[in-house]
Amino acid sequence: MKIIQELRRDLKIYTAGIIVLPILSIISYMFNNQKLDYNFLTFFALFFGLFFTICVIGFFSAKKAIKTYSQLIEKSQKEFGEKNENHRI
Repeated sequence: MKIIQELRRDLKIYTAGIIVLPILSIISYMFNNQKLDYNFLTFFALFFGLFFTICVIGFFSAKKAIKTYSQLIEKSQKEFGEKNENHRI
């Protein structure tokens, strides 16, 4: 269960990255009211594209890992019987 909790935390981080990066790019473009500097735009496009791609890949890989671990837990509970990890003696 600890692995699933860590993956869910990672999923939240990647989701925040997917939401925040486009907003930051729009704000940065709005406040760049100087003349168009193509070096800046090229750097920013590469920077934004790289991190947005990393966030999207991380999001889907974390989502797939959560699904896989959940299925493994269900399968082991069916196979070996359900165990309560929080039992009191």
